[in-house]
Amino acid sequence: MYLKVLRMLKKKNAGKHSVTILMGQFNETIAGKETIKSGINSRPAGEFTDNPMIHLRLIKKLGLLPLMFSNMRELKKSSVGPHTVPAKTNISTEELGKIEQKARELGAVSIGYTKVERDDIFEGFGILYPYAIVFSIEMNEEQIQKAPSYDTLKMIQKTYAQTGVVANELTNYMRKLGFGAQAGPGLGGYAVYPVLAERAGIGAFGHHGLIITPETGSRHRLAVVYTNIENLPLVKENKHKWIESFCEKCGKCIKKCPAKAIYETPVKTKGENIAYIDNKRCIQYFAKNYGCTVCVKECPFNKTNYNVIKKGFLPER
Repeated sequence: MYLKVLRMLKKKNAGKHSVTILMGQFNETIAGKETIKSGINSRPAGEFTDNPMIHLRLIKKLGLLPLMFSNMRELKKSSVGPHTVPAKTNISTEELGKIEQKARELGAVSIGYTKVERDDIFEGFGILYPYAIVFSIEMNEEQIQKAPSYDTLKMIQKTYAQTGVVANELTNYMRKLGFGAQAGPGLGGYAVYPVLAERAGIGAFGHHGLIITPETGSRHRLAVVYTNIENLPLVKENKHKWIESFCEKCGKCIKKCPAKAIYETPVKTKGENIAYIDNKRCIQYFAKNYGCTVCVKECPFNKTNYNVIKKGFLPER
């Protein structure tokens, strides 16, 4: 496995979705099983035309090796499908409380629930179950302030690894309770996590295309556990949608983006899909500048409490 990581650190053109890069396999989790496949308006999985790792000196690459190994290990765990047919499709309030408690003990900050639509799944991929538990893991605020930097890149890799730990631990716990569960770590996923997160009600899209939550603003990484639980407490209305209006007036991420990659007006792409950034511009700068992260660093929700911003933007009448 270390050899696979080393090869990835040397490749300039990753060129494929991170599952394929890191695992050298395609949808092993769902091979030979009945799946929910991508829809007609699904977007292709993100491609990396350059690799930030190859621009680092050898000593810094070696410093990232244990974290990359951790990410690969968690991805490999998530590729192991269930060995038994789920016994239950409905969950009690007590059981759901235990799952949430375990998630928070493992480090999850925001937690929400949603139904996965076929168009949410990346083109050519599939998942085992139609519902998702979406959660976020906080990124270290002090390291974000150093972006773009090697310290920031290292912290992000560590956060990604943690999303994998949480997703896999929750998956195992839910299977023991009798439910169907499939882990979706933050690095290498089968669906568009920000779309699932917004529909789950844990936050809303900022102008930089990242989900902004009350707990950590946009300073987090997302992951999911797909499940067969039919009576999850799905939200009917997202109470964070006011963020979109705030971002239209703010525009700080647009001005501060060093690659000038954030669109002033989001672009509608395939079906109802929306693009907030010019991927080509973003990735070119991202690859040569430690994974950038300036948009997170400069976002007002990273500097000021969510409720303070909301009160100032939506004063009580």
